[in-house]
Amino acid sequence: MKLGLSNSVKQRGGAADWLPTNLSGLQFWYRKNTGILNDSNDPITDTDTVDDWQDQSGNNKHAVGAATKFTFDAASGGVEGAGNNKLDITQLDFAGQFSFWVRLKFDTISSGANDIMFNDAGTLDSGDDFFRLQTTTQLKAKIGGGTAMTWTCSAISTGTYYNIGFERNGSWACNTYIGTAIQDSSTSNANAFNLDRILGAFDGICLEVVVTNAALSTADRSSLDNYLTNI
Repeated sequence: MKLGLSNSVKQRGGAADWLPTNLSGLQFWYRKNTGILNDSNDPITDTDTVDDWQDQSGNNKHAVGAATKFTFDAASGGVEGAGNNKLDITQLDFAGQFSFWVRLKFDTISSGANDIMFNDAGTLDSGDDFFRLQTTTQLKAKIGGGTAMTWTCSAISTGTYYNIGFERNGSWACNTYIGTAIQDSSTSNANAFNLDRILGAFDGICLEVVVTNAALSTADRSSLDNYLTNI
């Protein structure tokens, strides 16, 4: 039997002591093969349903499996969705700067309201806030209703892991990233992003999620990208 033990992960390459806990304003960090529990609240094993993905930031902002739960993939150490799985968190309202990052791969890519990485799923103004892969060459977000923002991006393929980021800086400029490469042009939006769900309608495997209430510096973005690439 393959076991998914909740132990720390050895980083390969780069600065071995750098972790997302080095980031300013870290809100939550869901880590590969760490703190993932099944329905019995035990350390998870292969193909178990994911009841809880525990926050490694020290803030105790754990993600809880919703009605349709992810399963654990022991080979990768990540959570695996089949298109209608969800992880819910206690709502966070990002009125200013933020950075949302994931390391994941898509098994399928469906145009439209799928492949969601971050969103507001609450009953009040549900659907006003999201960040998702719209097509294989387009990222899309909406904050506070109104017109959605779109960015043309480098082609995303199925079966390949990517580090994908969505950030807003102190000038309200919203940018998307694949690795350290900025995608398309900045778009301004000053509304609050209300976040209470990650990975909705996602078919693939997610290894890590890192969220801060500050935009990243170039150096921190490079460190985070290196860390995620080498987990």
